[in-house]
Amino acid sequence: MTRPVGVLALLVAAVPIWLDAPAWPVSAAVSAVLVGLALVLVRGLGAMEARLGDTARTIALAERLYGSTNDGVVITSADGTIVDVNDAYCRLHGHPREAVLGQNPRMMKSGRHPREFYEEMWRSITSDGHWEGEIWDRRADDQLIVKWLSITAVRDERGAAAEYVGVFTDLTPLRESEERAEWVATHDPLTGLPDRRLLASRYEALVAHSHRHEGLVAVLLVDLDRFGEVNDAFGHVCGDEVLAETARRCEAALREEDILGRVGGDTFLVVLSDVSGSRDVDVVADRLLSEISEPIAVRDRTAHLTASIGVALSNGDTRLEDLARNAETATARAKSAGGSRYEYFSPDMQAESSRRHAVERELRFALSHGGLRLEYQPQVDLRTGDIGGLEALVRLTTPDGDTIMPGEVVPVAERTGLAIDLGAWVLGQACDDLVVLRERGYAGRVSVNFSAHEFSRESLVDEVLAAVGSRGLSPQDLEIEITESAMISQADVAEAHVRRLRREGFGIALDDFGTGYASVSYVQRFRPTTIKVDRTFIQGLPAESSASAIVLATLVLAKGTGAAVVAEGPETEEQVRFLRKNRYTYAQGYYFSRPAPLDAVFDLLDNAPFELPGD
Repeated sequence: MTRPVGVLALLVAAVPIWLDAPAWPVSAAVSAVLVGLALVLVRGLGAMEARLGDTARTIALAERLYGSTNDGVVITSADGTIVDVNDAYCRLHGHPREAVLGQNPRMMKSGRHPREFYEEMWRSITSDGHWEGEIWDRRADDQLIVKWLSITAVRDERGAAAEYVGVFTDLTPLRESEERAEWVATHDPLTGLPDRRLLASRYEALVAHSHRHEGLVAVLLVDLDRFGEVNDAFGHVCGDEVLAETARRCEAALREEDILGRVGGDTFLVVLSDVSGSRDVDVVADRLLSEISEPIAVRDRTAHLTASIGVALSNGDTRLEDLARNAETATARAKSAGGSRYEYFSPDMQAESSRRHAVERELRFALSHGGLRLEYQPQVDLRTGDIGGLEALVRLTTPDGDTIMPGEVVPVAERTGLAIDLGAWVLGQACDDLVVLRERGYAGRVSVNFSAHEFSRESLVDEVLAAVGSRGLSPQDLEIEITESAMISQADVAEAHVRRLRREGFGIALDDFGTGYASVSYVQRFRPTTIKVDRTFIQGLPAESSASAIVLATLVLAKGTGAAVVAEGPETEEQVRFLRKNRYTYAQGYYFSRPAPLDAVFDLLDNAPFELPGD
């Protein structure tokens, strides 16, 4: 159907303004048609009657071009209602013509532009009668489209805007092509990882983030050990597949906010932001080494890799190039030490990391060849002085005779995945010792600490039941201690385990109470049989009012849930007197006894009860 001549008149009226406007990337087709149309019509007005037939043919031609041009055209009334669109407009936006007529163009808004963008656009149209620029809109299928849009006000004989004509060119294919070219220029084509230039750019953003959070930035240089042998044995095509898989595994080992790039044939660079110190970095480095060391299946072959990692840390004042150079120095040291390890550039942190590696080596040796032992610290009944319970505490003795305390052993066990093996040994040894204690007349419980790793396993309760049952013990003989942090990190699984352990008759102790994030809520949720108040609060008694308030509030909470309360770490008579005065149930600290081996525990039991200070 032929459109009204009024539509054509709007296009003609807009031509003088478009001719004076700066160059804009709308296709030449629309401009040429409109200019030619305007010239024909202007010349025709002087001899309208003589050339009526020519004008009609010109209008018909314009109508055909209006409908066939690849540029989108939309015409709105003065109030912004769409009165006409061409076929290109419908095709590029994905809406049929009947769906947009009578609507406002804002139905296409992408949401990417702020309100100020549109306010500036309409200020230009109102004052100059024209606006053009790049704008993002949204198609009917919810896909974004970027276009170059020109809007012109068509005025009536009084000079008021009667209609608006918008003409746009779709820039989306061009923009996608530019983005692909930019991606190719800044990424490694094999792995898809950022190259050095993009890493440097993103490093600046991470530094700014770490500054805001007062954290450190860590750079890890990951160099594959003897990768040349893989290439020689498998060929370069398989070698490339191994590199691509290694990149994927490294990426999976990192947080979303961390950066991974490929900076050499078999070398990757990792940037970590907002780390608090070497302990955070150790977790990531261990995870990377573990992921890389897993066998990689390549077609009908299997590749086995290890890596050497160098670590450099900064507060954000060091350039990425300098940190990478420091990390490279540390990587060289790791390789010279045999590979499959990581080294720190900082001498201080290197010593700290070396100590953790030493503890790990000693722990692995002790689990395989002996060297672990348990000591027990009594929990003294503050009403009678009797020993109401014993907590089992692990000790690691090196072949040189040195003793490594739980504060070093347990974190290393949790970080290296040895917590499960260590926990199984502690549970079994504690049950063996409890059999001996029963023979000596001890009637109380033994408390055993469980880590978050152990509580994450579905088989935990069955294993604990098997441990006590195989030794003729009952669940009532054992108390399971778990920290608040472990409960929080494994909340759903831990809750299921705790409920079943309670049903079986085991005691449940909430350890380090007061140091977590949701103490009261977790007491209500897990309903422990014992609450152990952390030593940091006990040591502040009675002088620190805040410590006193927490200690007393915990007592009220425990009474409300029916739980016993153990005060950890009292060392002075004054502290014990305060606890007795406020009717605390038990105390476990140096005031009564340090942790002691089993033979010494027999002496403690023989000499009980302990003498208690007066109120």
